[in-house]
Amino acid sequence: MITKLHHGFAPIIVIGIISGVLSWDGEFDGGDIAAARKSYLGDSPIDIWGAFSGFFYGNFPNVFIPWGAWLLLFHLFCTVLGLFLIWKHLLANKVSRLTYLCFVSISYVLIGFVCYLTRDSTMAALYTLGLGIVIVSEKAKLKYFYILFFLGVCITSVSISFRPWLFFASIFPILLINRSVRYKRLLIGVLAIIPFLLDQLSYSTGDFNKVHPELQVVIHDLGYMSCVSNDKNIRTEATNILNSISATSYTNTELCGDFRLSTWQGLGKWSASPKELGITFEPFDSPSKITISTTMTESKYDEIRNKYLTFLVTNSKDYLQNKIIQLTQVVAAGDTFGFRVFENSTRKIEIKNLFFVPYDFLISFHLLSPLFTIIFAAMLIFIRYSKLSLELIFINTKMLPAAIFVISWSILTTIAYINDIGRYVYLSTLIFYLLLILDIPTLESMRKQLKVKSAIIFREND
Repeated sequence: MITKLHHGFAPIIVIGIISGVLSWDGEFDGGDIAAARKSYLGDSPIDIWGAFSGFFYGNFPNVFIPWGAWLLLFHLFCTVLGLFLIWKHLLANKVSRLTYLCFVSISYVLIGFVCYLTRDSTMAALYTLGLGIVIVSEKAKLKYFYILFFLGVCITSVSISFRPWLFFASIFPILLINRSVRYKRLLIGVLAIIPFLLDQLSYSTGDFNKVHPELQVVIHDLGYMSCVSNDKNIRTEATNILNSISATSYTNTELCGDFRLSTWQGLGKWSASPKELGITFEPFDSPSKITISTTMTESKYDEIRNKYLTFLVTNSKDYLQNKIIQLTQVVAAGDTFGFRVFENSTRKIEIKNLFFVPYDFLISFHLLSPLFTIIFAAMLIFIRYSKLSLELIFINTKMLPAAIFVISWSILTTIAYINDIGRYVYLSTLIFYLLLILDIPTLESMRKQLKVKSAIIFREND
């Protein structure tokens, strides 16, 4: 059994240090977060990546060390501290070596994920910290409970501000607490709107030009309707709405020749100037046919939005069928694949790639996908804990809310589907595994009690 707090957590601190050192490469100019920062700090910021993303990344310091290095340290600090708090809660019960090994393994994966600097990894770092605070609050004295609990749920809500449509994740921590919380319904409502509120408040920090990034979803949904539907009238109407976005006159055949199931960029692209992107060179011009102009008027946007919504309501059956197709891609965690160890580079990069081989293996074979996660949990219940009733498991553990969390995350991601990228869902499955590990001592205790009870009944009958 593992009983010492600091000794047991030492390997995770070592993993964090090694991961940070190996990920400290000094190159932080690529990716969406760098683009959001450059645009925010430029003369004509736009909200392609969300106003909150621009505000958050744009305010990271760029002194002494690059801003990306500060962000990396921030990710590691939040993640390791959150894991420490969860580990402290886990040690309240007897922790077997197998449970400990599972916790260290998930910690390694989570730390590896946050070292890859994206909006999703920032969400993961903050959400892990917030969740850790919420979990330790459950056993705190009453006068500290509300302070810790509200601090934790506020941090998780801030994390979701990078993708506000995942608002359900803001209220999820409330489902984990068995203690009564005052004004719970009011709190649920407040937490649900915090991500949207923070995103809107971020507009006041800069002269943002609203370019309506949700048009990416509009283009992809219309692409499905235009190229996947069996109804000719639906295909024609979807093609007409797509053409109205950029005042083009492409035929259905011409558009569908570029359509891709896995990404909106097969059909659509942004028309943004270097000034709006905060760069001094001309951006790459994609060959995609439907262009979203950053100078689109509000009346034009309203017209497209109304056409789109009316079209979806009228053809809801085809829309739902297309969303089911997208859901299958989401629950499989996208088309992410790749082993960095085969890349030729400097000695440091080679060591880094070797260190992250287990992480690359997990994502390449979709072992962090929602589908595999739910199947794994079901197999664990039916094999290891088959004699325990589902009702007993759901009442005494966090597995039901954890499963709801993963399913809800997948559904909301599908509604806003624009790309088949696995990292969009990794946080939900990693949180699921952390909660599952927290439940293992409870499940084992219930299993032993049932065995003792069965043995007593057997002896009495004998």
